[in-house]
Amino acid sequence: MKKYKYYLRRFIVAVIILTISFIIVAALITVTLPKINQIIKVSGEIKSQTTVFEETERKLAGLRAEEAVQNKPRNKGSDYRDFYKPIDAGADTESIMAEEIANVLKILKNNHIKTRSISYEYDAQWDNFVKNASDKYSSCALSLDIVADYRTFLAFLRDLYKHEHFVNINKIEIVPYNKNKKILLINTQIVLYAQKALNYSNNL
Repeated sequence: MKKYKYYLRRFIVAVIILTISFIIVAALITVTLPKINQIIKVSGEIKSQTTVFEETERKLAGLRAEEAVQNKPRNKGSDYRDFYKPIDAGADTESIMAEEIANVLKILKNNHIKTRSISYEYDAQWDNFVKNASDKYSSCALSLDIVADYRTFLAFLRDLYKHEHFVNINKIEIVPYNKNKKILLINTQIVLYAQKALNYSNNL
């Protein structure tokens, strides 16, 4: 009888140990699994954004190569663009730049790009043209928050690249929309310039 009681106690102890071990393992899984899922989700988002940037850079490189082939070289180089020369060059900067700003907004509209916000900074002192030659140039830094997909954004860049006047794309920041990675939330700054009347005859 004592022998059976001894084995029964050992069996009960083993069951208790197994039960406690199961509870500990279940608790660890409960705590760890959400963190693992979060890590997997974050890794997927990083991979997705990296793919977006790589794809955009690849298409931009293709766009530049295509433009270089299609355009005939000009006297001052295939990438040379004349500065915008307004008719009423004696007006204030805001009036002078109005036509160039309208041209950029028209390119956005023609490519069916949604504009979330627009801000303007005239004759910004951080701009090298204004800082070093304010007597020769006026400028407008056009900051845009826009929504596009790959196709429409690249079409916008293509049309902007073909613009007849000198344009500086100062910044492009791209973030894929969380609910649809094909949609891009884009923050870009485009600087437009106008040559002042006294310098129209200069060879710049």
